[in-house]
Amino acid sequence: GSVDNFLRSDPEQVRTWLLSVPGIGPETADSILLYAAGRPYFSGDAYTRRVFLRYGILPEPWPYEGTRRLVEAAIGPDPAALGEFHALIVAHGKAVCQKRPRCGVCAPGPGGVPGRAGGGGGGIRTHDGAQHPIAVFKTAALNRSATPPVYILPGFRDPRGR
Repeated sequence: GSVDNFLRSDPEQVRTWLLSVPGIGPETADSILLYAAGRPYFSGDAYTRRVFLRYGILPEPWPYEGTRRLVEAAIGPDPAALGEFHALIVAHGKAVCQKRPRCGVCAPGPGGVPGRAGGGGGGIRTHDGAQHPIAVFKTAALNRSATPPVYILPGFRDPRGR
């Protein structure tokens, strides 16, 4: 009862309260809001920042809030889509884009990172011939499209049916 009521209250008030609890930082608070409360808050964790930097989505390290807001603006206020995207970023970060990256198994391949010097990544294709999803995300985010494509990583299934 009372936890459910609390999670259904104003999300900014919930976030402020969570951040006041010792040991809870922005990533944890946003994860609680997204996964436990079903609110449209993205956790721009270390995996997200690492993947976005390596793929050129971020030209340099951004503060946590900037990364979070970038993703929320590109994906939209859909908790299911934000949760799916976050889960896939984490999976990609654990499997491929680790601290010591395994670029040889990544779709663009070594040196073929979308958005780095030499091109915008639009021509890079995944193993099944689709445009590389990080390049799609970069284009949508930088153009601030009202309805960006959200096929971000291989395996992403947009819960909105797009």
